[in-house]
Amino acid sequence: MGIPFKGRTLVGIPRDTKLYSPFSDTSQDVYRLALKLDSELAEGLLLQQNAAFMQRDLALARNASNRTLAANGVTLTGRSIRDQHDQWTDFIYQAEPVWKVKTGPLDHTILGGFQFQMDLLYTRRKTANLLNITNIYHDPVVPETNMKNLTWVPNFNRNSHLLDYALYLQDQIAIGSQWKWRGGLRWDHFDSYDKDRVAPYEHQLYNDKFSWNVGLAYQPIPQTSSYGGISKSYLSILTSEAAMGAALVPESGLQYELGNRSQFLNGMIRTHLAVFQTYRKNFLITVGTNTEPIGEQMTQGLEFDFSSEPLPGWVLWANYGYTTTELMKLSPADPSAGKGHSAQGVPENAGALWTTYEIQGGTFKGFGGGGGFVYKGGVFVDTLNTQKLPQFVTGDLVVFYRTPHADFQVNVKNVSNATYYFA
Repeated sequence: MGIPFKGRTLVGIPRDTKLYSPFSDTSQDVYRLALKLDSELAEGLLLQQNAAFMQRDLALARNASNRTLAANGVTLTGRSIRDQHDQWTDFIYQAEPVWKVKTGPLDHTILGGFQFQMDLLYTRRKTANLLNITNIYHDPVVPETNMKNLTWVPNFNRNSHLLDYALYLQDQIAIGSQWKWRGGLRWDHFDSYDKDRVAPYEHQLYNDKFSWNVGLAYQPIPQTSSYGGISKSYLSILTSEAAMGAALVPESGLQYELGNRSQFLNGMIRTHLAVFQTYRKNFLITVGTNTEPIGEQMTQGLEFDFSSEPLPGWVLWANYGYTTTELMKLSPADPSAGKGHSAQGVPENAGALWTTYEIQGGTFKGFGGGGGFVYKGGVFVDTLNTQKLPQFVTGDLVVFYRTPHADFQVNVKNVSNATYYFA
């Protein structure tokens, strides 16, 4: 039904209330194929080749999320719907020679690589305004009954492509038995093109970007290791949401991370603790009616994972994450817009607890089941941080049967029938 707010507060209506168009629908077909070939060219020299193909066909009719309550507090206004069709083709090929060699007291693992990625997108969209829903509290009536009687406005009908050619080199050096150092460089050439038949326009953009990473790990004893790393990366953007779907500057990221991996009781208990800080630049945000790559955001936090197998077949797993976000830029004209606010859809606290048991022998070997809980803290749904969804806890169950050649699994979500919202 969507997430209607009255000012800063969620509207208190039953969760089975339907405020969306009765013909809203989404269908998606995804086809994937992946190939992998490893060849040993010489002693200590391995060539790894990977290729993957994906075809996605998406058709959707969906209500837009910019609706509001009128001054009377009961009428839903600003309603609209979009009809969209996407055809997305993705192909990626990687060739990576891995060379293990020793120079004096140092053991090197050198990874080189060439990558080619091609994304082709054909997308078209049209939108239509809808009549108000007079009263959302008492037997709300959705006025529209079919798509034929609506007045449609075409938004775009375009072809986009994004080509990425990359070369990279990384060296991991083992210094004795306790220290490992890693350093790498990568060059990407992005070729992006976008042509729209509605606007109409035609854009092409070329970008050459260099990224890098460095890291250091220390393992004083076999049961524990600590590590740290810094990396600079670039992500090409291809989307059907922005005014220019492909001819956009790449998003960049700078990340710092420190962590520790340990095991206890002869490996029965394993833990992983990490703290991080990430700076994103040029990610997509909505400015007025357009989506543009101008966003800047700082994210920092910690993650903790715990896993254990107290008895053969019995697995316990838990994790917790604490994350804070700070928006640093949201508008090309006003540098202070949204600055200091939290990002949309990111909970400050999140965690999960899960356990399963698999029968280890006899007639029912391979059968098992389990369950667990998922917690997600409240999240903001707007960049001004005026509207926030509440925290929630859900419980899930699973039953499975595992064989050496195939797995069969049935999941039951939200067995407690809890009411929750997501953005």
